[in-house]
Amino acid sequence: ENPTLSAAYAKAAVLGYQGGETPGPGDIPIVDDKHILSLAKHYAAYGNAAGDLNAAPSHLNMHTLHDIYLKPWRSFSVNGGRAAMASHQSVSHQPCHGNGNLINTVLRQMLGFGNGSVVSDCNDIGVLAQYRVAANSTDAAAKGLVSGVDIDLMCGADSSQHSYDKLSTALTKGLVKESDIDTAARRILLGKAW
Repeated sequence: ENPTLSAAYAKAAVLGYQGGETPGPGDIPIVDDKHILSLAKHYAAYGNAAGDLNAAPSHLNMHTLHDIYLKPWRSFSVNGGRAAMASHQSVSHQPCHGNGNLINTVLRQMLGFGNGSVVSDCNDIGVLAQYRVAANSTDAAAKGLVSGVDIDLMCGADSSQHSYDKLSTALTKGLVKESDIDTAARRILLGKAW
């Protein structure tokens, strides 16, 4: 991947889909009735999956991650991109959907994504149990939410795969706080309001 070219594509996509100009620091991008909210995928380093296989792990050092794979994400974020889909794979041995550092610290804080919404890929919150970083679907729901994934994209009719249905149980067990759920809901509603 060429990070400079990919960063230019990211900016063009945000401005084209959402309309308008790059927002200033602290500005909330407003989408008019002729434009749509932009969503970028797959965060992060999806182009580095081993063997170019979907959901294969991405083994790279932090320097390469930041200098190559995160440059387009910074451009997407600072130009007002408001939604991101987490990647299927793991980055540096941690699944993206359960990696609070990668989502909350790097994407939201360092790259300037702020209160944009992060959505899982198809049923990937539940997959955290298969990665053995969550004990079960309730624990996976808690880990996904606390890691910064606001929406669990539910695919298929098998409701047992719909992990965020277990958030009320996670709240009762003390695995998440009400403020965690409120934060995710606020981000989602802000996206819908634009």
